[in-house]
Amino acid sequence: MKIFYLFFWFFKGFYNYFGQFHLRFRANKVNIHLNSKIDHPEKVIIKTNVRIDSGARISGIGTTIINENTKIAQNFLSISETHEDYKRFTPFNFGKRFPKEINIGKNVWIGSNVIILAGSTIGDNCVVGAGSVLRGKFKNNTLILGNPAVVVKKLNKRVVVVHNE
Repeated sequence: MKIFYLFFWFFKGFYNYFGQFHLRFRANKVNIHLNSKIDHPEKVIIKTNVRIDSGARISGIGTTIINENTKIAQNFLSISETHEDYKRFTPFNFGKRFPKEINIGKNVWIGSNVIILAGSTIGDNCVVGAGSVLRGKFKNNTLILGNPAVVVKKLNKRVVVVHNE
């Protein structure tokens, strides 16, 4: 019985008013919602006070780092691998997978249906608009939008990401 209580102290699961199950890691304030999938959890580093909404998928053989105070909306997709060996593409050999790191900075707000491709870096205090497809490096304090994503505006103030607990 003590193991049962210890499990619910560390992993506090509850149902919200829509009947969806949420899992909250109390150790470092990580909140990952239902239907989210991490393909290679040993390659994912999630820091404190991070919220990932439902339907998110973190895929690929490269490392994905999500830093502090980050909010990720629903249907997020990150792919940390690429197929760069085009010379060997044949119908029987689809090429080797190459890992590339994805780094999401501190205090970032990512909108719904965002895709982050291999080798991307998002700086601190950024906002990524819904439906954007990111590839490359983006500086701190910027508003990022579009497909392909571009920096639309430089933000003067720090973005405050608030999590509803």
